[in-house]
Amino acid sequence: MTGAADAGGAGLDADDVVVVGSPGLTVERADQLHVDPGHLWVGASKDDFVSNWTSGLSLSADPKDPAFGAQRMYVDTAGHSGYWDDGSQSLDNQGRVIAGLKPRPGPPG
Repeated sequence: MTGAADAGGAGLDADDVVVVGSPGLTVERADQLHVDPGHLWVGASKDDFVSNWTSGLSLSADPKDPAFGAQRMYVDTAGHSGYWDDGSQSLDNQGRVIAGLKPRPGPPG
């Protein structure tokens, strides 16, 4: 569990953290983790059952809720398993964060 690992002890010693499809990170706010909330990227597909219907029920606050304080990252995939689909903007955005770049925004809408 990424949230529990980053919240405890000395954290993950990461510059940026990406979570996709997460129902919670075991904390109530992004600033309770060992990463700057401006470098915590959260993505969730519109039809991800895990992220959209179980968030806030067992692993603390919903990380995609603006009140949580993380940065939203656009994903263009479906369901809970599509975040790593070849050719997806979701995968591209995760790679951009790993490379030290900001994720690309989604289409206007």
